[in-house]
Amino acid sequence: MKLANHRHVSDNHLNNILEDNSMVIQLYGMLDPGPFISPKHYKGPEVEDIREVVEFLRRLTLPYYEEAKQYWHDADADEYFSGSNELSSYLPYTLKNIIERYGN
Repeated sequence: MKLANHRHVSDNHLNNILEDNSMVIQLYGMLDPGPFISPKHYKGPEVEDIREVVEFLRRLTLPYYEEAKQYWHDADADEYFSGSNELSSYLPYTLKNIIERYGN
């Protein structure tokens, strides 16, 4: 994941990232530091690719996402997502259903 203006970010084991939530907190801070930061000091999100950050957060926080993602192409080809909106595709129920339907 490329972070704008953060050239010295190194790879880290997932356990280290999740152990105290510091990396997740840092990512949220790079997206938006919050209302207590002076607007004149906020220059926008400090990430180069917002989709990459959101993908990372989905992998960390959405139940079943990581496994369901393996079957995303099959589900899409089968028009499983037709009629879905930007939220319904990521609901735990939907993700679990994708695993059950396409994982066997």
